[in-house]
Amino acid sequence: MNKRLTLELSNEIGLCCGGLAKILEPHYNLNPSGLDNAILENYGFLLAELLFQGGLDMDEACSCLACFIGVNVGSDTHKFLEVVKSMQFYVNLLQSINKNQEEEFHYASIIIYNLLNPFLRDDFNNGIPLQKMNVIIYLELYIQIKSFLQNDFPQCINPILEKIETENLNQ
Repeated sequence: MNKRLTLELSNEIGLCCGGLAKILEPHYNLNPSGLDNAILENYGFLLAELLFQGGLDMDEACSCLACFIGVNVGSDTHKFLEVVKSMQFYVNLLQSINKNQEEEFHYASIIIYNLLNPFLRDDFNNGIPLQKMNVIIYLELYIQIKSFLQNDFPQCINPILEKIETENLNQ
């Protein structure tokens, strides 16, 4: 993927992080630096979605992430690695949902909980933090995020992904 398309896709994913944050905003309980981490967490989640759906391969996803971090954060390798860990975490959750549809809400709850608590990566292996969760709100958030991923996100990134695919075919 050429640098111009990497920057274009990186920026568009970043804008989509804002759309995701808009859905989650009423439920964040974060300080200002935590809000910055929330955007990075959202970026990792959206990259995971693209990897899971086959829109990007790992090299392309990491190139987008490096571009996003470089442009918006600077040369902070710690933030880069945190987002990579989040991306891997969400890919595993999305694969789990795909394998076990009966447990979809369980895995979706993990996704929502972690999006609301950036860089936590709690997979509920030590128990579900029920005192911090409202099941009805989590269900509403999951429905809104799923709608965002099915409708808004593709409208924003598919034109760029098509350019990348065309470029790859021409090489």
